[in-house]
Amino acid sequence: PSSGGHADVLETLRSALSEEGIVQVGSLPDFAFAREEVLRSAVECAATIPHEQQPGSVFPDGTVRLTFAGLTSNGVKQPLLGLSDRSSFACRRFEHASSNLRGLIDGVSQHFVQALDNILQHDSAAPEEPFLESVNPTQGSFFTLDSIVRAGDQLEHFHLYSRPADSVPTEDAIEMHTDQGLFIAFVPALL
Repeated sequence: PSSGGHADVLETLRSALSEEGIVQVGSLPDFAFAREEVLRSAVECAATIPHEQQPGSVFPDGTVRLTFAGLTSNGVKQPLLGLSDRSSFACRRFEHASSNLRGLIDGVSQHFVQALDNILQHDSAAPEEPFLESVNPTQGSFFTLDSIVRAGDQLEHFHLYSRPADSVPTEDAIEMHTDQGLFIAFVPALL
């Protein structure tokens, strides 16, 4: 990259977040394969779980959402919740594939947070001021977004949506809502 390359990338990120509030990451090595592998194996795994044990919700229009939820805490990925039968080949394959994708997304998230830290440190008139004071006296203050993200939990969800053929489609299966967190990393659906 050119000598201005890093500064140009940070300016592009600053502009996108200021004007649009969203950025898209592209050209991630191994992403396309990892995404397809995890989403296809999630469907295969769900098919092995008895209906009454499937983790999910039914929306007013009949749409069914199955959810496999994960948690990464202190950098350690916890096993996915919602897998009642980890002995099936399909669910073991899904668990392995989801671990790979979770790792890829975590890496992108770390780069994103580091870039935001670079922007904020460059723009800050008082870098000695913490972003956040912890209520936990053993944690102290947080001087970077990276330190805040690393101290927090990251929630990962894999949703499978389906709608019975005889259901009546409505405008929205799920109401517009706001998720909590510093940022959200989405992976495009597989249709």
